[in-house]
Amino acid sequence: MEIALQLFYVISWLFVLKILQLALWPYLKPYLAEYAYPVAYPLSVLLFTLISWYCGLVHFPVQVAAMPFVVLFIYSLWRRQYTKTELKASLYWDATFLVFFVFVLEMRFINPVLTHYSEAFMDHAFIASIMRTPVVPPLDPWVSGEPLTMYYYLGHWMLGMLGIITGVPSNVVWNLALPTVIGLASVMLLALGKLFIPKLKWVPLALIVLIDPAVIFFILRGDEFYSALNSSRWVINGVITEYPFYSLIIGDAHAHVLGLFNQITFIFLLGYLVLKWGEMKDKTRILLSFLCILSLGAMGLISTWDAMVYGPITIVAAFLVWYMNRKKKGELKKVALTFAFIVFFSLIIYLPYYLKLGGESVQTLITTKVPSDPIEFMLFSGFFLIIFYALSWKTIRDKPMWLLCAAPFLAMGQYSTAIALIPFIYIILRKVYRFQELLALSGLSVLIFCELFSFFQGSDLQYFRFITVFKFYYIAWVLLCSSSLMILSEMFCSRFPDFSLGKKARTRLTILIIVILLAVPPVFQFDVGKGLLGIDFKSGYYTLDGFAYLEKNHPDDLTAIKYLRKLPGREQLVEAVDGDYTYFSRISAFTGIPAILGQPSHEFQWRTDKTGWYWDRQNDVQSIYEDPSKSLPLLRKYNTTLLYLGDLEKSRYNVNLPKTGLTIIFKKGNVTIYRVNSVNDQTTNSV
Repeated sequence: MEIALQLFYVISWLFVLKILQLALWPYLKPYLAEYAYPVAYPLSVLLFTLISWYCGLVHFPVQVAAMPFVVLFIYSLWRRQYTKTELKASLYWDATFLVFFVFVLEMRFINPVLTHYSEAFMDHAFIASIMRTPVVPPLDPWVSGEPLTMYYYLGHWMLGMLGIITGVPSNVVWNLALPTVIGLASVMLLALGKLFIPKLKWVPLALIVLIDPAVIFFILRGDEFYSALNSSRWVINGVITEYPFYSLIIGDAHAHVLGLFNQITFIFLLGYLVLKWGEMKDKTRILLSFLCILSLGAMGLISTWDAMVYGPITIVAAFLVWYMNRKKKGELKKVALTFAFIVFFSLIIYLPYYLKLGGESVQTLITTKVPSDPIEFMLFSGFFLIIFYALSWKTIRDKPMWLLCAAPFLAMGQYSTAIALIPFIYIILRKVYRFQELLALSGLSVLIFCELFSFFQGSDLQYFRFITVFKFYYIAWVLLCSSSLMILSEMFCSRFPDFSLGKKARTRLTILIIVILLAVPPVFQFDVGKGLLGIDFKSGYYTLDGFAYLEKNHPDDLTAIKYLRKLPGREQLVEAVDGDYTYFSRISAFTGIPAILGQPSHEFQWRTDKTGWYWDRQNDVQSIYEDPSKSLPLLRKYNTTLLYLGDLEKSRYNVNLPKTGLTIIFKKGNVTIYRVNSVNDQTTNSV
């Protein structure tokens, strides 16, 4: 794929994002003033996603979802609502988005590979399936004939819709995912800083590039940078932990990462409600309520784990708003109605999703038998905990008896719980009830919960905490990092009240940070293939095409994939089935055409096997390739239209296909693709 074409794709992508943002901005200005511009970035994308989702639900062309934004944009132009003065004053928001977008884009350009050593096959399979057949619920690319109703997918839907509107193919969309997420997140982090710590408004942006203490520990131990990064992910025994910078390095466009921008957006919206409630007019409260509904409602479909945390946070925030405004007459009723409205309609807004929801992978809540080692626990969260202990030090000194609350957990060997519980208690005892403290308490609550409880997943007894910690710790990182950075900034400003940077100093510092951000990826190259995955995928793949490595490693598959991606209409295929995190399932993953079965461990975890479908499909795929008497009946049983025969199929099965009923439609090198003939068509095929 030519660089000029890729540049065109990037420009088209940015152009559409900008039109969406500009279309919404004028209608937020009367209520959010200077914050309307940054808020319009993520909220316009979420609104576009919602409209397109309902278009898909009723099988209406999803491109229609862009029309309201085009109309609003043209109408605003006609009314001259985009003034040169306002646009110029808002350029720093655009610059923030663009700098962080390009920062991550450089990482993807250097290491664009859609590798099977991570969840990339899954993430791209979802995007490709959605773009190929944009219906709701989307088609499951790894269980043909079944919808994707057992997993959250809205982040992939969002990207797929942007891909359809811009004309960007899915293999490039996948590499634009993280730049977009981080660009949107950066704008809202800056808005959060401006709202709460205007003197140091840029500090929350550090959330994107911070590493956990474990990385420093492993580097001091003698590990090289990438090895230290990889080791930090496994620092707590039996689980994995991740944080935004690590996600960027490995190119993890998984659901929990795609939801990052929406987490920060909701934090800002909730913080704005808490901070400005007392001075808001009723119309502004109503608008903020709708924006919160749009953000909180999307969480359940982008990454349900986010909704499980931010739903309760919303309720606690309601109590905080009431507490801060309790002296005003009738305020309790207003607060209760507003937040009840937010919680209720955040469920209603995507109600069809919940009505169709299936899957049984998460079964029950159990107590944690083996808690985290306290040293390992601190190597993940120590940076934040140190700040919270420093914040609470005077209260600990004045009220030491409350330390006894940790004694029962120490007696039970729950040392990490005790470590997190102490600042939790003393932040409450400080009686400084603000939004920053709410975020801190929420993050600490998530850590404590993960030490005491786990959602048991029956697929693996050894790693029963694996998913719970993996998903919840990512949310905890966002909560703890955003709160601790704000608290640390306040502590700094309190210690140095006269601190201020002049205009020239601010300009120079800004330029320096931008230069560093944009220079880091090309200088360090981020050779994640060799450093984190144990393989060398770097090899000069300077492109945004996630398929680029196939040209060297699997050229026949690449040609076949390009052919299949151009086939019109709905197709279903059969390909070889084997373990997850291997090159198997590659055709369905790269084309979005559903396979009889792919990534079997994923599907077994999501759907379980109460009816025996899992083993039936595996055995049937084997019979299709090996038993000519069963091939055609089984292919028709699953309404399969295409049979793929490549190197993996030949190595996995003793291939013996029927002499009739299949027609060769593609042949190159070691790859042959057959079309399954209709029941009455017994055309002889060359096998």
